[in-house]
Amino acid sequence: MMKSKKIGAFFLTVLMVSTLSMGSVEALGLSAAPSKGKPSVQTEKAGASKVMRKRQPYTTEEKIRILHGKYDIGEKEARNLLQEDISFRDLDRVCLWSVIAKRPVSEVLALKRDNPWDRLPVLLKVSPQEYHDRNLALRAHQLHSWWDLMKRPVTGPWRKDIPCIM
Repeated sequence: MMKSKKIGAFFLTVLMVSTLSMGSVEALGLSAAPSKGKPSVQTEKAGASKVMRKRQPYTTEEKIRILHGKYDIGEKEARNLLQEDISFRDLDRVCLWSVIAKRPVSEVLALKRDNPWDRLPVLLKVSPQEYHDRNLALRAHQLHSWWDLMKRPVTGPWRKDIPCIM
């Protein structure tokens, strides 16, 4: 019993040292394997890496169309939201939380500026069950408006032939 604990501790120590040494090699910018051609990650500064995006960023019109299609936000309101100093990904998330919390986007955006994402559901007083139900209803609404699928399940002998969401 004592030998197995010592052997286990030894292997754990060796594993930790090897992991730390590999991390230090990467932190120094040294490569364990020789690179062939271009590197997969382009670096601007030592220690900072940036992965190249494969597609072009969305244009303003595409962003407006996305916000309108996903959350039924008007064109004028979407343009005003895009003028804010926030990334489109965060703006999309703010719009999602505004629909789930049933509050205006401006109110959720103001809460987000002062708080991290993890704190937002608490401040909006949205329980996990409410989040699940409202997110499911939002997805059903989106599928209904995009592909004209029925929102309510159909009962009867023909229900297998008719697509439904919920």
